[in-house]
Amino acid sequence: MFFIEEYYNKFPEDVMNSSFIKLSLRFNRPEDLLEYKVYIENSIPMDIFFLYHDQNSSWIGGLSYMTKFIYPLINRICATDLLGYLMYVPCNALDVIMSDHGKRWSVPLHSSKYVWNKTPLNKKVVGIVPPEQRAESFIKYDSVRKILIGKNSSNPQPVR
Repeated sequence: MFFIEEYYNKFPEDVMNSSFIKLSLRFNRPEDLLEYKVYIENSIPMDIFFLYHDQNSSWIGGLSYMTKFIYPLINRICATDLLGYLMYVPCNALDVIMSDHGKRWSVPLHSSKYVWNKTPLNKKVVGIVPPEQRAESFIKYDSVRKILIGKNSSNPQPVR
């Protein structure tokens, strides 16, 4: 997760030029709930979310419908040890977890019962991407597909 203030126009190009991360998809726009799908070492999928905020809360976006997942204000990132690995998390991690999962956050929930766009308690639909903005809001990048089918491109381009 990145703060939206960390986004810069050459971000997609820099990711495409990386030797170990391949850019696959962009959902939404930098000014509106931005998210990228990348593949690490050509096989491990990872979503990159950008965190937006106002004076009182923070949020990330969702797909197709303009969906916000609203959290308490996240304005600092702290380091922690998770099973021997250094991880970066919001300093108010418990508040963030509770906004997503509620007071019973520590009760196990089988992954088959978790649906990313239905289960979170902090989900709010704020609109639908207008048809005239859909091409601009959803971009497929060619870099992953060329690698997966055995082609190599020194200049991968977005496919609209």
